[in-house]
Amino acid sequence: MQMFEYVENCFLNNPSLRRLIERKTRTLIKLKPPFGGKIEALPCSKNKMRGKHPDVLLVDEASVIPAEILTSELRMMLTKKKTWLIMLGTPLGFDHPFRIAAHSPDFKQYHAASYESPLVGEEQVEQWKKELESGLMTKDEWIREVEARWCETEKAFLPVDLINSAIDPDAELIVAESDSDLESIRTTTKDVYGGLDLGREKDHSALSIRYRDGNILRPLYVRLFPLKTPYSAVVAHVIRAHQILRFARLCVDSSGVGAAPVEDLQNTLLPDEPVEAINLSSGPLKAKVWGLYKLRYEQKRAKISDWKPLISQLTEQQAEYLKPKTARETVQMRFFHPPNRHDDIFVADALAVYAAREEEIVEEKPKGVFRPL
Repeated sequence: MQMFEYVENCFLNNPSLRRLIERKTRTLIKLKPPFGGKIEALPCSKNKMRGKHPDVLLVDEASVIPAEILTSELRMMLTKKKTWLIMLGTPLGFDHPFRIAAHSPDFKQYHAASYESPLVGEEQVEQWKKELESGLMTKDEWIREVEARWCETEKAFLPVDLINSAIDPDAELIVAESDSDLESIRTTTKDVYGGLDLGREKDHSALSIRYRDGNILRPLYVRLFPLKTPYSAVVAHVIRAHQILRFARLCVDSSGVGAAPVEDLQNTLLPDEPVEAINLSSGPLKAKVWGLYKLRYEQKRAKISDWKPLISQLTEQQAEYLKPKTARETVQMRFFHPPNRHDDIFVADALAVYAAREEEIVEEKPKGVFRPL
């Protein structure tokens, strides 16, 4: 829509072009004869773009459009002779049609770093450099967003391609900015799961809510609380969310400052008892929660919206195996993110996915029976 509004303004502000308009709606500009034709903004939805056969197909933010839409729906729109396909975007995924096109002899490539744009001033570039030096911007972000080059950190826990494959363009995520935004949630009979990460001085508290749609966990609601929000206010917000949605389970990080708020939630939400304390200071338990989060994306059983704050935190999560100090010590993983960055939304969302896990069924072995390894 932003791209379409830019084109619309070009027509409306130029008298010669404005006279060519026969009809105009919010997403369509139809031209008069003898030019004819039309300019139309299409949503990134499989069901709403079929049947279109343009002469020029301009795909903006191509790197975050699901690969299957580019290779199926959009590809089948290019049926006319001499049809132009133009893709614009920031370098993100490696195993994605946008990157393949950017290195294919069948496409003509144009590359422009952000500082080469006439719309980006020198002051902005200097500000980015200061953010890079101070740690507010990571080196990976500089390479992708400023230099417009592909970059995949060696220790990335969630590969960019995996994140992109999980993006649902039609996801209707409510990003709350105040307590009143809870009232905009439509009540649902589907199973609802929550994850709560608690912080205060340096880290935010964050609440993520998902619901089960068949076999898929879809995003529903997220609230990133301002710094220094009292725990009592966070607890009250979660209780109100439970009154509206009725959590099937709510997982809360009980490590550090989380013990007291978890107890408050457990006492308040009785007799429902949907609150589960998760101590993320435990390495094995943290690996289990993080591992399930990654597995659900690999299984295509979890989706995310294209909300940039969450995607940024997902791309920043890193992991490495720790070398055992003794032969008997088990191999463990260390999870971390760049300094001066946050992972509050990621942690809350990982806990929401973990809350929706199926109960493990332990199979009882018959007594006196030996099973081969």
